[in-house]
This record gives sequence, C-alpha cells and structure tokens, in this order.
Amino acid sequence: MANKALDNISEEDAPKLSRRQRRALATGVELPFFLPETGFLRIKQILKFIPVSKATFWNGVRSGRFPKPIPKRPGERATFWRVEDIRALIADMGSKN
Repeated sequence: MANKALDNISEEDAPKLSRRQRRALATGVELPFFLPETGFLRIKQILKFIPVSKATFWNGVRSGRFPKPIPKRPGERATFWRVEDIRALIADMGSKN
C-alpha cells in the first residue's frame, strides 16, 4: 500500500520528490510522514518536515529562530529535539504563510 501523501503525485511534481520518496513511490513502500505525539527527533528527521539545509537549521537554532535541542548529558554525542517543540515550530511556520 503506497503512502497517502504520495498517492496524488502528478508527473510534473515527481521530479521534485526526494530520491527516497521516488523509490518509495515506485516500490509502494509506506513511509512515516508523520510526527509522533511525544518523543525526540534527530536533525535528519526534522529536516524531512522543515525544508532547509542542516547549516541553515543550526544557524536558526543559534539565532533563536528554531528551538534549541535538549541539553546533552556528559559523554553523549547525539543531539535531540522534543517533538512538541518541532510541532510548535511547524505550526508557527504554517501560520505565518
């Protein structure tokens, strides 16, 4: 069963899809195009929902435009953001358009 977000793609819009989306469309694999209610996200997951580069996102974090990640514990290498913060950011970005 194909992802509902990819069901109504026209031929004009197909080149705009990412490589992963095109592959999923061709194979019929369902992709998770939703944010969970709670939990944490890494930057690669966030960038699927916010169309900016990684450098632009980090610059936005430094400037306060995007939410700050949760504080790391000593020895931790991965950076995480709360899903609730990213949901609020997406809602705020949608209300500005």
